[in-house]
Amino acid sequence: MIPLFVIRSAAESPREAAPSVLLTRRDILYYVANKIGGVHYDPKPNGRLTKEKIDALGRIRHCFKIELQGNNPSVLINLDSLEEDQTSTFKYEPESIDAVYLEFIACVELILRSTEVSTLKALIESDLKITR
Repeated sequence: MIPLFVIRSAAESPREAAPSVLLTRRDILYYVANKIGGVHYDPKPNGRLTKEKIDALGRIRHCFKIELQGNNPSVLINLDSLEEDQTSTFKYEPESIDAVYLEFIACVELILRSTEVSTLKALIESDLKITR
């Protein structure tokens, strides 16, 4: 069983919640590749990712994490981070992975296991005369 930790200070009352923002896997791929340094770093909103989506993805990154505590995986939920304004900053934490990067890895895994990629791989192996 993976423990779940909810971290919340009672120092401030929560602000009014913003309207919901629909986030897609395409948004996550674009965000990781273009906004937080996957391919290049450009934190400014554009036609593909609005400020609301960038802010929402940033808050999610800081709110939900999976990390190792000793040899045990733990899920951490930091509700205070939902209130932060500067949420797309990067902090190197090799013991943990946030929810956005976890979904990014799931997207990559789905792409690599797709029929199209498997077919392309087989065609390349055939062209290069690679036998398995």
